[in-house]
Amino acid sequence: MVGVEDGRVEIYLEDAIIENFLLDGALLYLALSAARQEIVWWRLLLGGLAGAVFAVAFPLLPFPPWLSYACKLLAGGLLVFIALKRQKHRGRYALTLALFYGLSFCFGGGLVAILEGFQVPYYTAVGGGTLTKIPVGGLLAAVAVFVGLTKWGIVKIYERKRACAHIVCCEVAHGQTRCKLKGLVDTGNRATCDGKAVCFVPPDLLYRLFGMSPPCRFITVSTVSGERRIGLFAVEEIWVFIGREKIRLEGAYLSASVHMAGKEYQLLLPPLE
Repeated sequence: MVGVEDGRVEIYLEDAIIENFLLDGALLYLALSAARQEIVWWRLLLGGLAGAVFAVAFPLLPFPPWLSYACKLLAGGLLVFIALKRQKHRGRYALTLALFYGLSFCFGGGLVAILEGFQVPYYTAVGGGTLTKIPVGGLLAAVAVFVGLTKWGIVKIYERKRACAHIVCCEVAHGQTRCKLKGLVDTGNRATCDGKAVCFVPPDLLYRLFGMSPPCRFITVSTVSGERRIGLFAVEEIWVFIGREKIRLEGAYLSASVHMAGKEYQLLLPPLE
């Protein structure tokens, strides 16, 4: 938070310390979370405090602009080094540092865009950095929103990554029809019939393979909404490709599932044990 008097910019020390401590701490927390690093809270708080001290002391140093930018980059590396638990893999440090720089750029750019959009006066410090007249609470609210949205995005990215790790290429063959599709290996799919696996596909794919033919068997399965009776169609073979390995499911059954519409996969497989 700043004040302007006779053309001079006055920085309120206590506000600057609080703002930079929380902002640097939030950015370090997000960078560590995104890099899947263990968070040691005393290190995180110490890193945020070091960032606050640097932000307050830096404008007092008579550095030329090019050296100011270099110092800010080195300071970012030091903050990550302080917050990061010691480890042997330098690649993890480099990843966390890159994420810290990227998140700092995104927050700073987004903040400037908001200030420009609402025509809020701000001042650019030598060597980078933004000084504004908005209250401390307004900036902290912006930090909270940024942390919440970024954390939500990180969770969604890793959920998608975990799901994609279990998606494999498959080929279903029945008569003269062969369909290449994506399958999800689901450890929760324990449905069987006559000792053979039961796989689930969208209704349109089942129609493509069997047309209007009636199910050959019926079984009762338990779901989260209770028990229900489903029809089964005997398929000749299902090939599952995992790297260079080919797994053959011979004589498996297929059943229709309307819950697979819009999914990244079209075949729900059982555990491949």
